[in-house]
Amino acid sequence: MTLYIRNPSCEAIELDGETMILNPDGLTITQLSPVASYCWSLLSETHSAGSLSSAVRSHYEETDLAVEQDISLFLRELMECGLIAAAE
Repeated sequence: MTLYIRNPSCEAIELDGETMILNPDGLTITQLSPVASYCWSLLSETHSAGSLSSAVRSHYEETDLAVEQDISLFLRELMECGLIAAAE
């Protein structure tokens, strides 16, 4: 099971009610949806795709089984952008 954590060099800011992640290594800014912002807040500690999915289901009272697929895609995209890493 892979655990993920934020890239410590990235910074999050809230602008007009939306979360933006600044990545100084890649010189990028990534805008997050409300659910993605919630996941980002959890990634200050290590989490697996499964634990994030469970947290999202609980927080948003969501029963859709697609949540786990959505979280896996979200984590893959964050990895590609250098915003998170596999925890050591």
